[in-house]
Amino acid sequence: MNKTEFTQEEIVAIEGDDIIKEHMAKNNKLMINIFNRFVTDLDQRYESVETIGKGGKKTKYILGAKRDVEADRKDKRVNNGKGQVPLKYEQAFPIMMLEYLETHQSEKPQTIPKWLLDMGFITKEMFEARKLKYDSRVLEAETNRLVENEVVKKGYDDVVEDYVVREIQRLNDYFMAVVARLNKAKIITHVPYEMGKCKIPVISESWDDESGETEQSISYRYEYPELSSYVVGEISLMQRELQNQDKYKHLSLKEIHNLKNMKIVQEYWKEYKYRLNRITDESGERLYLVLAYTAHAIFLRAGKNPIIKWLEKNNREAIEFYNSNEIQYFLENRNDFHKTRNDYVVGLAKKRQERFNTPIKVVKESIEDYGGKRKVISVENDPYDDKNKWDKNKEFMYLELYAKAYEKLQEYYGHTFK
Repeated sequence: MNKTEFTQEEIVAIEGDDIIKEHMAKNNKLMINIFNRFVTDLDQRYESVETIGKGGKKTKYILGAKRDVEADRKDKRVNNGKGQVPLKYEQAFPIMMLEYLETHQSEKPQTIPKWLLDMGFITKEMFEARKLKYDSRVLEAETNRLVENEVVKKGYDDVVEDYVVREIQRLNDYFMAVVARLNKAKIITHVPYEMGKCKIPVISESWDDESGETEQSISYRYEYPELSSYVVGEISLMQRELQNQDKYKHLSLKEIHNLKNMKIVQEYWKEYKYRLNRITDESGERLYLVLAYTAHAIFLRAGKNPIIKWLEKNNREAIEFYNSNEIQYFLENRNDFHKTRNDYVVGLAKKRQERFNTPIKVVKESIEDYGGKRKVISVENDPYDDKNKWDKNKEFMYLELYAKAYEKLQEYYGHTFK
């Protein structure tokens, strides 16, 4: 596995949040509690984390490959991460994964969204809609299609984006958590691959009788190679150098990935794409990269029936049903997952709306007693006007339209059983 070494100053500039950056700037080192928290953050984002030192000025960080999605946060609590989703959701997810792997032989690594589609966790509509996170034109086209299908009204772009991005990320995270559990149980083998999408120009020549000259035209060929450790290292170095520029060093990684409407972030990504496109391999040949990403190969291990093996440890009550009618068991398991997920994600949306509309209680009679000013949410204007995303979603929540739209979107994008 390719590993990259960073000084503490370098990695804090790249991965540190505002609290860690301020602490570093003030103390020129990380106190032990801040250091431990930062290492835990890094462990979620990188395949491996080694440190030389305990937060002092000369501390070094040796990091493995960047994870495609953040891993579950490790702590010392028993059963950390369990019980955060409904029981049927938690029980059904790994069975759907194992059912697919038993009947399909994967020929090549795939992205997490492609695995989610193939295994039946998301619909084709949701798979295509995920692209709106990266392109405002896709968001506009997707919202127009939803309006035509009477799923939402005009002006709900931000709720659509909130739903698609939030739910794809939720499933991505849970998918990788289940992969980790199955891998740890020695039921599957999971191998991540660093991949690239290359847009290679192809120059063609033809003779023009009319002009009596040779003319050239350019077309493009797409290739998807596995990236060597050298190229992965060059990309990491390029990212580090770019993020350490005075122009961008104040940006956190979260801001770079989530605030793509901010002008400075747009400038960052424009320069990132320019530099990425000029990366060369070990021989000095330009790759014409337009995207670097992680794909995942997942295989069943040899041995005992993997579903029985999993059920024996996690849901023994279901073994008799599985043995008596395997096909019916799979159908009901899949049905249980999608119905439970539907209720789960809609319920979370309702809770977000309820929390927003629950007044904050203070000891004194009014906020003015603290010398501040009361913040008023204006709903006099049409909530579909051109406002920033947070303000629009606040008004949708205030008018109790957010959860209703979320429910309609879940019904449209999710699996339904009639």
